[in-house]
Amino acid sequence: MALLERDWVLETLHNLATEAADGHGGMVFIAGEAGAGKTSVIRSFLDQQPDSRSALIGACDSISTPGQLWPLHDLARRASPALRHQILAGADREELFRGVLAELSARPGATIVVVEDIHWADDATLDLLRFLGRRIATTRGLVIVTYRDESAAQMQRLRLMLGDLATAPGVHRLQLPPLTRAAVAELAYGRSIDLDELYARTSGNAFYVAEMLAAGNRLPTTVSDAVLARYARIPARSRHIIDLAAVIGLSVDMRVLMAVAGGSQDDLNDSIESGALRFDGHTVHFRHQLTRDAVLTGLSPIRRAQLYGVVFDAFESQGHTADPATMAHFAEEAGRPAAVPAYAKAAGERALRLRSYREAAAQFQRALQYSEDRCVSERSDLLGKLASATFYCGSGETDIDILRQLVAYYRAGGNVSQVVSHLVWLTWVLDDEGLRSESLATIAEADRIALEVDDPALRCETLATYSYLLAHEERWAEALECNAAAFALAEESGNAHTMFRCRLYRGFTLLNSDERTGAALISDCIEIGRQHGYDAEVAHAMSSLGFHWTDTNQLDRADRALAGAAEFAVAHELDCWQRWARLGMSRSALARGDWQHAADLAGSVIQVRNGCFSNRFYGYLTIARIRARRGDPEVELALEAAAASCPEEPTPWLAAQLAAARTEATFLAGDHDRALQIARQALPSAARYGYRWIAGELGHYLIAAGGTLPCKIETSEPYRAELTGDWVTACREWESLGTPYEAARALARIDDEASLRDALDRFERLGAEPMYTLVIGRLRALGVPAIPRGRRSSTKMHPFGLTAREAEVLAQLEQGWTNGEIAARLFLSDRTVEHHVSAVLAKLGVKSRRDAVRLARERSLAGIEQTHLLAS
Repeated sequence: MALLERDWVLETLHNLATEAADGHGGMVFIAGEAGAGKTSVIRSFLDQQPDSRSALIGACDSISTPGQLWPLHDLARRASPALRHQILAGADREELFRGVLAELSARPGATIVVVEDIHWADDATLDLLRFLGRRIATTRGLVIVTYRDESAAQMQRLRLMLGDLATAPGVHRLQLPPLTRAAVAELAYGRSIDLDELYARTSGNAFYVAEMLAAGNRLPTTVSDAVLARYARIPARSRHIIDLAAVIGLSVDMRVLMAVAGGSQDDLNDSIESGALRFDGHTVHFRHQLTRDAVLTGLSPIRRAQLYGVVFDAFESQGHTADPATMAHFAEEAGRPAAVPAYAKAAGERALRLRSYREAAAQFQRALQYSEDRCVSERSDLLGKLASATFYCGSGETDIDILRQLVAYYRAGGNVSQVVSHLVWLTWVLDDEGLRSESLATIAEADRIALEVDDPALRCETLATYSYLLAHEERWAEALECNAAAFALAEESGNAHTMFRCRLYRGFTLLNSDERTGAALISDCIEIGRQHGYDAEVAHAMSSLGFHWTDTNQLDRADRALAGAAEFAVAHELDCWQRWARLGMSRSALARGDWQHAADLAGSVIQVRNGCFSNRFYGYLTIARIRARRGDPEVELALEAAAASCPEEPTPWLAAQLAAARTEATFLAGDHDRALQIARQALPSAARYGYRWIAGELGHYLIAAGGTLPCKIETSEPYRAELTGDWVTACREWESLGTPYEAARALARIDDEASLRDALDRFERLGAEPMYTLVIGRLRALGVPAIPRGRRSSTKMHPFGLTAREAEVLAQLEQGWTNGEIAARLFLSDRTVEHHVSAVLAKLGVKSRRDAVRLARERSLAGIEQTHLLAS
């Protein structure tokens, strides 16, 4: 069938291939719904390439838990001997990634790599694409990646990867739209078929159109009927080959398929001639994933299980290459429960080695599910591996129960060292969940046991962890004393890792009282940790240091630290620390006045319901601050969510942060009496614990609301100037820090027309409606004539008059989110999102979300520069 309305894509690919051959490599992501013609476009492009360009082709498969880096196995046959050896020998992650990068420049011309259907990709494959995308511009490679842009669960991780590469040089994104009615009419020319009905049923989907037309001028009820009709009349043995091929995967080596099927060459030829399969000389492929889906759907449950059994037995007995994840999938589908645990465990261990922690957790969970009759020691081993995987990937909702089971098991067996180790581990998870009392009680129990058995190696672990918790409680002196004791015991027992942790925790503890010493100690630990592979501690250190620089308004240092932390966490698949770094970035963006970006970053974190409580707390707090400053509704909803995320007895630091946000929100809402009350209650504690920036902010609002300071406080320079009434100096200090909102806020306290008009302009540019209104009132009180009136600047600047929130919702629509997903990301009610979507459609003059997105992309209307997209 003719390839219509895709010339522009082919031209783009040809241009990128030419640039790659000249040493300017590229990566292009081609998105489209299932059946849009992505594979057909790539096939047409490759057919037109000169022989000097080598194409390596791989694909991701739609099994429940995929094997790691499986597309590499597909392309191994055409790869260079060096890369082929690395792939087949199971080289480690860094070696493989570097090998693929080297492959892109290993030939004189352009090397083209195709990876299809990455919406099904495992995490290691996404990390590989992220790794290549950041380095592709200096190679001679063109990497073409296809995916379905449907709003599905598996798209969340993909969107995050796309966001990470949004500004990378050489990375491009293309969208394949459905065929127009004119194109469908051209394809159906000369056939006696109702064109309107054909277009209505297919919505211009190229695959659906082709299948409907191939069904013989009939319009079957479903596309599945059309697919199955294509090979319903071929011989049974040929249908058997097609069925087995569907069970094995989207593509399969011809020799393997024939060995499993036991058919003849004629049988294979019949199956290919039916149109379901195609053959490239070595490999048999389904013409489209939807074809394979239709074949699998058409199998009865009994027939499906039988076929999986045939494939599983053949692969086991004949030694065909299949990764353990695929074998576990075959065994599960074939109803062979006894065979699942070994393969699932092997798949999980391989995933751990490649740092694919999500897939590792899924495989260990699968192994446990089929191991109920196994001995306790086997199950405990799986439980430990599952706990490790879930801890690193941030899916901590299962950690507590798993660790409690392990503690009970080792306690019953009298294994003291394992009891203490798992109690320490449980302590960390409890602390992450905000269960402070239970966390302290757990580490106290671990320390008591270690002391009773007089084991320095065990006790240094318990004391090191206890020192960290004491620092969290703001018990600085006790934390340092405990830390010193832990370090001495670690040194005595030769425990290098614990000595490293003690140094790191000491750095964290000193940041509050001796910033220079603490920061230097943490920086040294980051370098040592990189050298020794202490990945989690390095990510923790980098992101926490970035948070500190943000909290103290050292934003340039914060941005460098947080960007490094995010990149490191992504490279090492440490989801929990990546989220923490993104939260720090959101707080920095808030301080810099980039509120749209701050909201997007915070929203991408809080929608992950599990993991560390502080992720939710800081995410909701940032959103509350943005809503208060923009005058958006539902500020209190975000503040309550932040409060609910805290432990029952929040630390003084968390309580001070929440009080400062509440004070600002109530002041901006016009409730100055309530703002005075909150600030007066919170200020003494903030001053006592040395929270100079928070104390300064609380003091600012006390005075702005007409109150006086209840006590003497130590603050940082901009607030020190404010509290003495030197607003000009305060404004200059805030400007030097790069915080435009605070600078405008200081200007707004000067009683002269020029300063107030300057503040008004600044607030208008920020979209700070409450302060804009407050300054209007001050100008009127001074009797200033010709005071400006009108909409927010963000609304006036937008081509279609969208408000800041409406523009934000439109940007979310561009990413394919549903109303419910947008509500979760922006922490709004579903009804509020529906209202905003309706308003967007009305202002753009369109009737559908798709038309709104199309118009936004054509005219760049979204108004939000989104360089970071979500995850799960």
